[in-house]
Amino acid sequence: VSYLTGTIAAGSPLILFAPQQTAFISNILSHFDVLLELPPGFFNLLFSDFEHFQQTAMDSRVAAIVYTGSKEHCEKLKKNI
Repeated sequence: VSYLTGTIAAGSPLILFAPQQTAFISNILSHFDVLLELPPGFFNLLFSDFEHFQQTAMDSRVAAIVYTGSKEHCEKLKKNI
């Protein structure tokens, strides 16, 4: 919820990368845009792995990221972004 609140305040879309292991919870989250009546494309859910997330995070169109994964992956992100 805090991620969504920040993106709404910034007027920026939210892209949530979720691993396959969290499919049930992630699918529930994917319905927030309907419940909150968000504009189409504002809330996006992708099932992906860390490598795809890292490639996306390095895209120049990405203004900010929030990462809640492993310390190892966090260090990779800090080093590469």
